Amino acid sequence: MLLIGGSWLGPDMEAVMGEDLRFMAPPPGVDGKVATTGGTGIPFSIPAAAANPAAAAAFIDFITSDDAMEMIAENGGMPVNRAAELAPDSGVNKDIYEAFDAVSTEGTLLPYLDYATPSFADTAGATIQEVIGGQAEPAAAADALQEDYGAFTEGS
Repeated sequence: MLLIGGSWLGPDMEAVMGEDLRFMAPPPGVDGKVATTGGTGIPFSIPAAAANPAAAAAFIDFITSDDAMEMIAENGGMPVNRAAELAPDSGVNKDIYEAFDAVSTEGTLLPYLDYATPSFADTAGATIQEVIGGQAEPAAAADALQEDYGAFTEGS
């Protein structure tokens, strides 16, 4: 069974499925590189009018530090720096950390496509499963995605 989801599902699903649960990034494209949607979970910034920019900068420095990455990993979260190095020895988080490391260092990490239209998550999920399952060719999947996007943007 294939569930298109994200790394945040791993620990809860592993508690139920144990070693039967695996995680993978999409297969590499024709160029041999992996590209997938994702995000780091730490999109922090400091507004120009911030009352305490030094405090905000100190927080960002801490939350992206090696110590913070170790704490995140120790508590089952996904560190965005040193992911492969901090991967556990086994289990779904090992798969998740290594996939994120491969995509973010050797592949392409793309913005979440499901925000493109109100229905794009459903359209993308269905078409990707059809391509992987052999029920649709990639060109047909691309057409379905374009149709969803085009219908939404025509009304803009």
